[in-house]
Amino acid sequence: MVHIKSVPIPEDYDISKRRGFLPDQDPLQNLSSYYASWDAAVKQLPSYLLAGCTRKQLDRIPLLSTDQLTTEAEFQRAYSVLCMLSHAYVWCDGETSPCKVLPANLAVPWAAVSAHLGGKPILTHSAVVMYNWHLIDSEGPADLTNLAVNHTFNGCNDEAWFYLVTVAIEALGGPTVQAIVNGMHAVNELDAEKVAAHMHVLADSIESMTNIILRMFEKCDATVYYRDIRPFFGGWRGNPVLPNGLVYEGVSDIPFEYAGGSAGQSSLLQAIDIALGIHHSPTNVCPMQEATVLDTPSASESEPDADAEDTDTDLDGNMNEEHLAKLRHTPAVDAECSYMSTVRAYMPRKHRHFLSALGKAPSLHDFVKSPHGSDEARAAFDRAVLALSQFRTKHIQLVSTYIVIPASKKSSTIASYRGTGGSSIMPFLKQVRTETLTQLTQCPHPRP
Repeated sequence: MVHIKSVPIPEDYDISKRRGFLPDQDPLQNLSSYYASWDAAVKQLPSYLLAGCTRKQLDRIPLLSTDQLTTEAEFQRAYSVLCMLSHAYVWCDGETSPCKVLPANLAVPWAAVSAHLGGKPILTHSAVVMYNWHLIDSEGPADLTNLAVNHTFNGCNDEAWFYLVTVAIEALGGPTVQAIVNGMHAVNELDAEKVAAHMHVLADSIESMTNIILRMFEKCDATVYYRDIRPFFGGWRGNPVLPNGLVYEGVSDIPFEYAGGSAGQSSLLQAIDIALGIHHSPTNVCPMQEATVLDTPSASESEPDADAEDTDTDLDGNMNEEHLAKLRHTPAVDAECSYMSTVRAYMPRKHRHFLSALGKAPSLHDFVKSPHGSDEARAAFDRAVLALSQFRTKHIQLVSTYIVIPASKKSSTIASYRGTGGSSIMPFLKQVRTETLTQLTQCPHPRP
């Protein structure tokens, strides 16, 4: 008797058939008049930074309640805006001169909005990518011919392009997620032909993502990115210039430590990993070096229980002491948890839950290798794995161009070779690529 495993329904987790993890409707470009000071400030950020008056201007914003936010779109907009305002406040004087206390007018609403969404009060992939775009033509496609960014720190096209390339990749999430869940349903049906067809759709989507990521070079200069954009993504976990973290005035007298924004916080890429059965071990433990790593639980099984974070606030968004304790504890990167599982705490709550549910769904990898599989299904599955490996190879090339080479020219006193998310960047990315290739059904010993 075949054991049927449930397959999560994406729509139950705010995942769109059209746009995947992106909001199904364009993110808001303004909030209600009560929050006019937030909207005005984020639009003026490039001018404030240029004039050197960022903290002076942001100190003038009144402390506003989050009670006037009613819809998820409003909370998403508020989160994106407060992330940008707060990071501008911290990093406006450069990455070696951050402030150590974030004022209450930013810290208090930022913490409340983050709690509502189930994330952390730190700039994330969601803040500058998922909730920070709109279509130029509302009837047109969500691609680079029709996307515009809502806000940037510096007001430069390089920064806008950096965000929009990533938005365009995320916009492929609709067909990608559908291919994954349809493939899992086909596993339950023991239909190898359907599995093969859905794996080809998945491979097509990943190949399209690779084509898009290569367009980063067109309009985002590496020097501009490293010097003028990247510093604003910095966090306060493992950062030598904020060794004790950041105090959120009005929230807690004890500093919080969070990793900065990272593409590793993309739910889409983690969904693909889970679908292909790719396991990510703690950094610097490579499956090609330690065979037992493939016997360890997957990221979805070994991560801290995401459901435990769902009662952090009351109905008004107020945080209790238990929630403050949870905020202070975020699993350390490069420790007992893999980076990929650790960053789930930085994702929207429902997306995180979808990944957990997906990890319990039927295994495509096990099916194609079983007697129920077929040569065509295995070939299609391997095509998807190779496509993801190629995507990661191109991503490594981008990281080398935009981070490693510029960092080599910078003072070694700054943690330049670590990603803004806190990982040791090149060893980590190469390890992830190697772990991807271990899933090939017809190549048991891939080249690292």
